[in-house]
Amino acid sequence: MRILQIGQFPMSPDLIRGGVESSVYGLATEQAKSHAVFALDIPRLNGADSIERIGEVTVYRFRNMGRYQKDASGRIPDMLKIITSLQPSICHLHGTSPFNWTVFDSLRKIGIPVAVTVHGLINVEKKKLLRKQFSLKTLYQLIVQSSAERRILRSAKEVIVDTEYVEKAIRAYHLSSVPHMTIIPQGIQDNFYHISCSDNSHEILSVGAISKRKGHLFLIQSFEKICEKIPDAHLTICGSMAESDYFRKMKEYLSASPYKNRISILTDVPKEELFNLYHKAHLFALHSQEESQGIALAEAMAAGLPVVATKVGGIPYVISDGVTGLLADYGDTISFSSFIEHLMSSHTDWVEMSRMCRKEALLYSWETISEAVSIVYDSML
Repeated sequence: MRILQIGQFPMSPDLIRGGVESSVYGLATEQAKSHAVFALDIPRLNGADSIERIGEVTVYRFRNMGRYQKDASGRIPDMLKIITSLQPSICHLHGTSPFNWTVFDSLRKIGIPVAVTVHGLINVEKKKLLRKQFSLKTLYQLIVQSSAERRILRSAKEVIVDTEYVEKAIRAYHLSSVPHMTIIPQGIQDNFYHISCSDNSHEILSVGAISKRKGHLFLIQSFEKICEKIPDAHLTICGSMAESDYFRKMKEYLSASPYKNRISILTDVPKEELFNLYHKAHLFALHSQEESQGIALAEAMAAGLPVVATKVGGIPYVISDGVTGLLADYGDTISFSSFIEHLMSSHTDWVEMSRMCRKEALLYSWETISEAVSIVYDSML
C-alpha cells in the first residue's frame, strides 16, 4: 500500500513540537515498516521547498510564500502535483483547519480516498476561549475555522477520533450528515516505555505547549500552595512556544513569586533532554482547559508517572481518576494542589498508581494503533 500522510511533520525527530507533529511522525514511521509511506508537511513560514528522507519516510516540504500561516493554501496546487505523481492508495489528512478543508476538497474531486484524523475540536476550543475572554480575533477564528471543520466532518466518509469525548462532541454538532467515526488514540514513541521515573524525588513535570489552553498559570498557583509544606518540591514546565503573550504573563507572574527559584520554564526541549526530565520526575501535572486526548498524559503514564490533571474534554477517558491519577475541576487550584501534595507524601498510593500507569500506557503503542488505522484504510479501498 502507498500511504500519504498530510500534516505537520517535525523538522527533526529530535525536536517534536506539539501533538500533531508527534502523531504524524509516529504513525508514518510505524507504517513505513511494511508500506511505502510519504509525508506532505504543511507549508511553513520561512521554510523551503525540499524532499528529504527521515528514516523510511519520504518527506516533502513547502515554503509558505505569504506573510501569515493562513496563506499556506497558496501552495496547494503544487502539493496536488506531487500527490498526483505519487499515486497514493490513500491519503491521511491530519486536522480540520481551513487549509485542510481545501486540501480535502481537492483530493475528493480527483478521486483519492481520504481518511481524516481530528486533532482537537476547533468549535469547542474557540467557544471556550470566547467565554473566558471575548475578542474579535477569537470570534473571527471561531467563525472561519469552525466552518471549515464542519465542512470536513459533513463530507468525510471516515473520521478517526482519539477519544469517546470527541465522538460525542461531533455528534452534538447537529451536522446534516455525520461521518462514520472510529476511536483510535494518538500514540507515543517507544522510548517512553523504557524510562524509569523517580520514586523518591519531589520533582513535578508538566509538558504542554506554552498557551493559555494548557493552564500553566493555574498549575503554578497550585504549586505555590504546597511549597511551604514540601520545601524541596520543584516544578518544571516545558513545551513549544505557541502564545508569546501568555509566555510573557507567566514570566511576569514568576518574577513576583517568592518561589520563582523552584519553578523552571523550558521551551522547545530536545528529545533526549525531555526523556531525562521524565526520568527525574516523581509525578506529572497538567491543568489544561481543553484536551481531546492529551498525548503528554499517555507519555507520562508510559514512564510510570502518576498524573494530576483536570477533568475536562477527553482527559477522563485517558486518566482513570483514582487509578492512574487524580482529576480536579479546571481552575480549582486548591484541589489540584492537595492532589499533588497527596501523591508527594503517600508512597504506597504512588507505587500502585505508577504500576497501573505503565499497564494502561500499553494501549498507546504505535504498533497497536497502526494496526487499527490499517483496518480503517482497508474499509475505504
